[in-house]
Amino acid sequence: MSIDETRLALEMLGDHIAAVLKPDHGASKLSMTTLKSGALATTFLAKVAGARAVVKIFAEGHDAHQEFEREKTALTGFNGLSIPDLMFVSEPERLLMMKYIDGSSMADHITGANLSDRAHQLGEWFATLFNASPKKPDSNDWSTYLQAYESDLKSDVLTEQEKVLGATKITVQSLAHNDNAMSNFIVAGDGAIFGIDFAQARFKPEGWDLITAARALFLKFPENLPEVSASLVAGYKDKAADSGLTDQFDQIISIACIANLVALAQI
Repeated sequence: MSIDETRLALEMLGDHIAAVLKPDHGASKLSMTTLKSGALATTFLAKVAGARAVVKIFAEGHDAHQEFEREKTALTGFNGLSIPDLMFVSEPERLLMMKYIDGSSMADHITGANLSDRAHQLGEWFATLFNASPKKPDSNDWSTYLQAYESDLKSDVLTEQEKVLGATKITVQSLAHNDNAMSNFIVAGDGAIFGIDFAQARFKPEGWDLITAARALFLKFPENLPEVSASLVAGYKDKAADSGLTDQFDQIISIACIANLVALAQI
């Protein structure tokens, strides 16, 4: 979004942001520091009188509006889980204000030594989302579903594994985080993890978040794919209610990650 659009939104809502963030801020001035800027949204760290929040302003246009609605819906629906609390919404300015999570990025925190534990914890986090999400039935299988992603996956790999993928049924879809770069997870001081950035949240087959999280970890720890896949599934199965995933779902994760890696290598 343009600098002028952003400045206008902040001028119009700055006083209200400060009042929500710190009702007794007195004469203290609100500061806004850019954390991330893109074509569809700009994210700021808002500070006043020692209090902090994250403010995200979406641009004009259909794509930005869709992202605004997705993130607002997810933050509202998952309120109370391990995600930032939604503090204020301005529909006209397409602005979301969220509680600041004090911690470090999972991308900076995760290592080979803690990889299994953190993957297990991520699996638990995805299960928490699944438990709270609305559901809709599905009668697909993973061979058919993954073949629809030929731009991101190498179809030859999927064809070779068609027997395993086709025998693994999809029974339900739920609202998935769907953007599982490790930079979208914050590790708090007590070790708890929080998911951020729900602009890509969509209904996906149960287990999709496990696949995309494993893919992100696989690119950083390629030799540890079996460990990552097994730990994600174990954590998920520990917390998920009425899960339809098989105990061998780590095989589906590994196949999808390898197919994606082969596709990336041939671009």
